[in-house]
Amino acid sequence: MLLSSSKRVTMMGALALSLGIGANALWDCRTDQHVFPLDSDKFLVHFTSWRDSHYNDAQSWKQTYQQNTNQIRICLPNDDGTWSNVDPLGLNCAPKGDTFSPGQTDLDADIRVVGGSGCSGGEGGGLDVADQVKPATDELPSLDIQRKVENHTVLDRTGKAHPFKSIYSGFDSARRVLVIFVRHFFCGSCQEFLRALSEVIKPESLSQLSINTSISIIGCGDPGLIDTYATETGCPFPIFSDPTRKLFDDLGLVTSMALGPRPEYIRKNMVQIVAESMMQGMKHVLNGLAMKGGDPRQIGGEFLFDAKDEGEEKQVTWCHRMKTTRDHTEISELARILDLDADLQPQKG
Repeated sequence: MLLSSSKRVTMMGALALSLGIGANALWDCRTDQHVFPLDSDKFLVHFTSWRDSHYNDAQSWKQTYQQNTNQIRICLPNDDGTWSNVDPLGLNCAPKGDTFSPGQTDLDADIRVVGGSGCSGGEGGGLDVADQVKPATDELPSLDIQRKVENHTVLDRTGKAHPFKSIYSGFDSARRVLVIFVRHFFCGSCQEFLRALSEVIKPESLSQLSINTSISIIGCGDPGLIDTYATETGCPFPIFSDPTRKLFDDLGLVTSMALGPRPEYIRKNMVQIVAESMMQGMKHVLNGLAMKGGDPRQIGGEFLFDAKDEGEEKQVTWCHRMKTTRDHTEISELARILDLDADLQPQKG
């Protein structure tokens, strides 16, 4: 099925928003400058308010956009603080030095554009959302919380439901289980994390530990995307999903679009990560899963379930909750926590 240029732009824009590809700045071609001040670490702008103040109403905005499809650009920083051109549709809309998402065209919706101090300072700026009402901490969940979540439902690759407790408890489970919560299934940063993890920490190395250990992954998208996710990441560990995000919430995992500093496990630049994420989503347009990767605001973390002695009920003995979209625990730190070789590192790509 071939799409017209305008429909492709619209689809890419909607997909970009659904993937959580946020904006560090909006660029106005009329004034040739960023339309929002970037002198604070975090800010939130309601798109409709800005649109109507500049274009009088939604209809005039539509007319302007139809006449000039590069009227608005969403900018993303490179690692070195420069801007690069992402143009996956070949629209040639962005001037050199700018990164943009070419299709922010859901013109009637109240689109919230979120940004940070990124236009002058590379990746350290970042995005945040207004509904992050509770801070992320690494405090262990209480026993009451752990009992509350043990029967929450997670779905496997076939869509079959399992109680969360079955991942880390039961006669055939390892004595120690690391449960890793990831963002939506199209998140390139989490995919980079799992690629690095899978290169360094392998099931066979876990089986050789003095304490039998396993790893499981939980995302928040449609379980129909699990097989693709496993293929993209090369992840050998079981992958589940909690589309309701109830498990995420009860374990204190927060929502944020903040980028945060670049971790060691990310080896690709943001331009490449964004482009690949969008392309992955486009591959699932026809099967209806392109917009079902999961809530892009949801971020994850890691929880280690362990029992002091054989036969005892497992409890969370260590955890880390992400504070930004690329704040997974570094691979070397996970290796240390699991008593693996702390010098293990993924190969540089």
